[in-house]
Amino acid sequence: MVLHTTPFPSSFLSFLNSLSWALIFPCFWLGDRLLASFLPTTYEKRQRTDDPCYFQALCIIITTPIYLALLVSSLPFAFIGFLVWSPLQAVRRPYIYSRLQDKARASGARLLTEWRSTSSSKSFCFGSANVCLLPDSLARFTNLFNSQARAKEIGRRIRNGASRPQIKIYIDSPTNTSISAASFSSLVSPQGTDVTHRAVNMGMKRTTSMEYKVENSGENSAEEGRDGKNEAAARKKKHTDDILDHEISAFFPANLDFLCLQEVFDKRAAEKLKEQLHYYFEYILYDVGVYSCHGCCGFKCLNSGLMFASRYPILDATYHCYPNGRGIDALASKGALFIKVQVGTTPQDQRIVGYISCTHLHALAGKLVVFLEWMSEFRKSTSSSSAANPEELVAFDVICGDLNFDNCSSGRSSELKLHTT
Repeated sequence: MVLHTTPFPSSFLSFLNSLSWALIFPCFWLGDRLLASFLPTTYEKRQRTDDPCYFQALCIIITTPIYLALLVSSLPFAFIGFLVWSPLQAVRRPYIYSRLQDKARASGARLLTEWRSTSSSKSFCFGSANVCLLPDSLARFTNLFNSQARAKEIGRRIRNGASRPQIKIYIDSPTNTSISAASFSSLVSPQGTDVTHRAVNMGMKRTTSMEYKVENSGENSAEEGRDGKNEAAARKKKHTDDILDHEISAFFPANLDFLCLQEVFDKRAAEKLKEQLHYYFEYILYDVGVYSCHGCCGFKCLNSGLMFASRYPILDATYHCYPNGRGIDALASKGALFIKVQVGTTPQDQRIVGYISCTHLHALAGKLVVFLEWMSEFRKSTSSSSAANPEELVAFDVICGDLNFDNCSSGRSSELKLHTT
């Protein structure tokens, strides 16, 4: 399947879309700024309290009449632009595929050869985050502002964190009984000590500092160590369903291979975020979704908010929009993005592929059953098993995204069972 590098099939339609949006944008921007001026965030309220010279109220009094006058004058142009823009969305493609053109920074081809040069096993790192990049006025309802600057900063932090060298961290703290998630992939046992048997294995076994002190302290410390062991055993019994250790980390995962983002609604913010991510990820899918009244039930003024970035080549992608959105979710074309990537090649020239499903389920209507059906259909439609094209080997099939699950709604029992098994 050919991936879509432009939102429209012809340059003429792209020109019409750009022209219509140029007529709409002044009205959109003025309305956004007008509403944002009446929605201060906690940070701005604190500034107003701490700084006696903070004249926010005076600024609102001066700028509101100006914004209103310019908004009214831009309405006729916005109406004309909307009449052109809305029908064009019927032929708009559901996503834009961007590939890094700088060959000096491209690494996708090199990554495909790593599978042959290494052992038969290989690990991959997946990341998922809800970044809430909405138009500024809407972002303020979630106590956020300046989406354009946040998009650039989010992209910078992700690429800096993902490209940083892995650091080996050894913990011996009386207040911390787990190992930082930022160093899982690089932890080895200390050399030249008598505790080498405590190396962290792939099962993420916890090694507490109390256990360490039992072997190096007197009777009092040994007694404290036994208490620590009892407490650890009680916690382990209480959380029998926990498989992996977990902890909040201030750093984004190092050596990230795939990134699934949600709520990247603002187009300008998405462009800034894409530019930053391209410093690390070679392949990106963005502006995913549909607009106007085409492809979904009801009018959509925002896309799905999904964005996908990969260090490995993308072979195929498709998008589906969830029907019957409720509440404010109905204004966005929330849906599911299904991606097929190539992660390696066997010595017999068989492609090793992976499937990734990125979604943002409706908060009031999970749609998980529909999502699983779409995922199965995509897997069948993109699989290869002909004699001319040898059967591909599937390395993984992963679901990422904002699933909007809870553990208290009785109507979610069937979906929660699917989610946790």
